[in-house]
Amino acid sequence: MPCPNPAFCFFLGITFLWFLCEEFFQSSHTSLRKLSLGFVNQYIMLMPSALFTSMDQYLQGLFILANDPATEVRKLVNAFSFYCY
Repeated sequence: MPCPNPAFCFFLGITFLWFLCEEFFQSSHTSLRKLSLGFVNQYIMLMPSALFTSMDQYLQGLFILANDPATEVRKLVNAFSFYCY
């Protein structure tokens, strides 16, 4: 079934994926943490409503990932801070 409003469907999809990413921030698998941060780094500038409504939880997750044992994850957190400036 085609989407009647592609822009709405796009942002609905981003919102859904955003909540999944927040869950993957706490994953025991490094690859899932990396993928979720990569997604966030790509779409952060769009400021999805999901991010706006859960900003505190999102920032807490970033602070936890800043001390992640995996170097690749810490690099992605640093890349996020670069996008914000």
